[in-house]
Amino acid sequence: MMDFDDYSLLLAATIVTLVALVVGRMLHQRMAHSKAASSGPRPMSWMEEHMFLSDCFPKEANITPACNVINCEVFFKDGLPAADEVEKLVREDLLSFVRFSAVPDVKSHGWKMVDVDLANHIFTYKPVENRRALDAKVDGIVNTDLPSDKPLWQVHLLPAATGAEQKDCVVFRCHHTVADGISLVQLLDKVATTPDGKPIKFVNYKAKKAAVQSSILRRIVYNFLYALEWVRSFVSNLRQAQQPLETDYGFDAPLS
Repeated sequence: MMDFDDYSLLLAATIVTLVALVVGRMLHQRMAHSKAASSGPRPMSWMEEHMFLSDCFPKEANITPACNVINCEVFFKDGLPAADEVEKLVREDLLSFVRFSAVPDVKSHGWKMVDVDLANHIFTYKPVENRRALDAKVDGIVNTDLPSDKPLWQVHLLPAATGAEQKDCVVFRCHHTVADGISLVQLLDKVATTPDGKPIKFVNYKAKKAAVQSSILRRIVYNFLYALEWVRSFVSNLRQAQQPLETDYGFDAPLS
C-alpha cells in the first residue's frame, strides 16, 4: 500500500511526464520544420556534419580527416573483378544511393547532388609483386584524405603479380559521414552479386522469428507507463537523498 506521499509523488510524476512529452513533441516538430526549410530534401545530421568537419575531437588529438574514413580490404582468390564490371556495378547500383552521388554542403547543412566521374573514384594499379609491397600501397591509400569536393568514397583495385604470395586485393573507402559500419553492411546486401551477376541472398540461421506486432494504442500506453515509472523512480530517489538511511529494525535488535 502506498501512503499519501507516494500518491502525490505518482501524480507529480504523471504531470511531469505529460508535460515532457508535449514539450518534446513541439521541439521535435520545430527542429524538423527548420531542417526541411534550410536543408532541402536531403539534410545532414549534426553528427554527420561534424564528422565531415573533423572537429569531433579536441585539436590536441591531431585527428586527421583520414581517420574518419572507413577502409575495407577484400582479397579475391579466384581473380580480381574486371574494372569495367566494377564500374558497371557502381554506376547501376551504388550511385542510386544519394550520398554516393552527392557532397556535403555545410552552408545548407545538407547533401548537394553532383555529377560523378568514376575516373576520380575507381583506381586500378599495376600488379603488386609481394605482400610487403601491397601493405605499403594500402598504407599509403588509407592515410590519404578523401577530396571534399567529390563524393566521399573510392575503390582501389590492386592485382597481384604472377606468382605473388598474396591474392588480388580491392580496397573500398567510404567516409563515416556517408555511412557507418552497419549501413555499409546493409549496402553490401543491396549491391553484392554472385560471380554470374545474380543478387546474393544472405540467410541468417540464428535469426529469431519476427515478434507479433502489437497495436499502436498498446505501444503508446506501454511507452507512457514505462516513461512514467522512470520519472517516478527518479523523483523517489531524489526524495530518499534527503532522508536518513534507516529501517524499522535496528541492527542490534534480536532476530526473534
